Amino acid sequence: MEATRTMTSDGRKCPGRRLAHGAMISPMSLSWSLVIALCLPLGDGSAACASVQAVLPISSVAGLPMNSKISHLPLRLRGGGLPFRYEDSWKDITVRMPIEDAIKGRDIVYKLTPSSLELGLKGQAPFVSGELWDMVKTDDSIWEIETHPKLGRCVTVQLVKAKGAKWDYLLKSEDVPPDLTITHQCFLDIEIDGESQGRITVALYGKTCPKTVENFRALCTGEVAVDPEKHKRSSAAGKPLTYKGSTFHRVIPQFM
Repeated sequence: MEATRTMTSDGRKCPGRRLAHGAMISPMSLSWSLVIALCLPLGDGSAACASVQAVLPISSVAGLPMNSKISHLPLRLRGGGLPFRYEDSWKDITVRMPIEDAIKGRDIVYKLTPSSLELGLKGQAPFVSGELWDMVKTDDSIWEIETHPKLGRCVTVQLVKAKGAKWDYLLKSEDVPPDLTITHQCFLDIEIDGESQGRITVALYGKTCPKTVENFRALCTGEVAVDPEKHKRSSAAGKPLTYKGSTFHRVIPQFM
């Protein structure tokens, strides 16, 4: 977070808001609010995104007790973990299910109706099973075994849509509201030119994206030591794994 352009609530440019460690302080009066957009990578190659409404003023970085009061927006968060991947276009949707080298075409279970899809391997629970987001043309849809540059050997299913439109999901069963239980709270205290300005409180949804939450929480507390093998950039720069001393790249009032 390198602050190059920041602005006050009335649109005037101001110095970057630098983060620093410090003891937890009591809530302060706040003049305006900031919405932070986070999009952080997960270990399985996917990403979980969130928008967090936080109040501006920052000066230290740490965790907060769970009885602290904060405000947050209703969010729709999605993570990875599915045993298949899909790409959506206007006319069709492509589903890819990774398989082992020993799997042959006769081992594939593929059942398609205009409104549902079942895809998997014989003798196993299906990887894909349920009502599709919208209708498809069964006669025009095909499947084959191919080698994908990233997924490796996989079953690829091309579903031709009955009508051109973007799908929110592949299956209607995926449209499940996220668990917005707040499992952790962290704070970032802001300083401007060395003067304390207040605190951003961030609610973390650990039941929705646990890896992302743990990474963010540990960066707030600074509890993880730098491993020269795993953290080569931090080790080379001589920097700890923490947000301490960082600055916001940009602050845009009422942006989201």
